[in-house]
Amino acid sequence: GGVGKTTLDDKIMQKAKKERMFNDVVMVIVSQQSDPKRIQGEIDRGVGLTLEGDDMLSHGDRLCTRLVDQNSHILIILDDVWKALDLKRLGIPSGRNHKHQYEVIFTTRFRFVCEAMGAQKIMEIGMLSEKEAWILFKQKFGNFIDNPSILDIAKEVDKECKGLPLAL
Repeated sequence: GGVGKTTLDDKIMQKAKKERMFNDVVMVIVSQQSDPKRIQGEIDRGVGLTLEGDDMLSHGDRLCTRLVDQNSHILIILDDVWKALDLKRLGIPSGRNHKHQYEVIFTTRFRFVCEAMGAQKIMEIGMLSEKEAWILFKQKFGNFIDNPSILDIAKEVDKECKGLPLAL
């Protein structure tokens, strides 16, 4: 963790909303203890569905209908996915047979999750190189860290952050 996946998700969500790229933009933080009913409920609310009861199948059918509606254009962001989710069970159709009126983006630490969920495109976000980390560190704290009395301490702190953008 700490390479900026959630920050990237936030930026995507903000840009999509600001530029009105989608009718609805929904972000759900999945985390280690993924609860399909909670995830489905948050997506339902995010796209304007108010459903009674806790029958995942009927909720999934309604969500699926909403997602493939010709008049809707929806972005679903699933953040911090630790194990493969059954998107179909949640009500998110997949495969190439559907005329997608929606997009799904998910972030995970694990490549196998991407593969198990049938990701069409996988983008890896890594740690910064030593040079990139130092540039970011200087941007955050200013050029005053070049002062000889501070420089050694600043480089030591930068090294401790191990190229993780959020630590910097």
